[in-house]
Amino acid sequence: MITMRTAKRVMPRAKTKESNPAQKGAVFVEFAAVLPVFLALVFMMITAAVALYDKTVLTMATAAAARAGAKFVPGQMTSGYVISRANTAFTTACGSNLVSFSGPFTTTVTPQVLTGPSRVLVTASMPYVGVGYPIVTSLTISSSATMMLEQ
Repeated sequence: MITMRTAKRVMPRAKTKESNPAQKGAVFVEFAAVLPVFLALVFMMITAAVALYDKTVLTMATAAAARAGAKFVPGQMTSGYVISRANTAFTTACGSNLVSFSGPFTTTVTPQVLTGPSRVLVTASMPYVGVGYPIVTSLTISSSATMMLEQ
């Protein structure tokens, strides 16, 4: 019978020094120095992401409003009717999808019927306030879309 012998070798442990009393609390101080910068970066990223989202929603809503206003309806293609349809389509497309951190806000929509060639222009804007509201002033997000009127 064959027997295997294994040698037990213990790895020597590194010698540890007692911690220097002057170093106690250094991690807390470094953390306190880095935390505000880290939080500012996180809040800026959130603010930029939500502003980009709002810009996308506003752009899609103005395009939908221009499309709805340009759609041909026999016998009803007056300027007032086109503007009314564009406003309704914008409100439906936006819904409650816009986000702002400052509370209630109003979105300004101005559909216009332009001549030569006949087209509908929808312009919308909204005030946007990010996460750092007291520090950062508001930003105005705007979008416009133009569609040719169907004849």
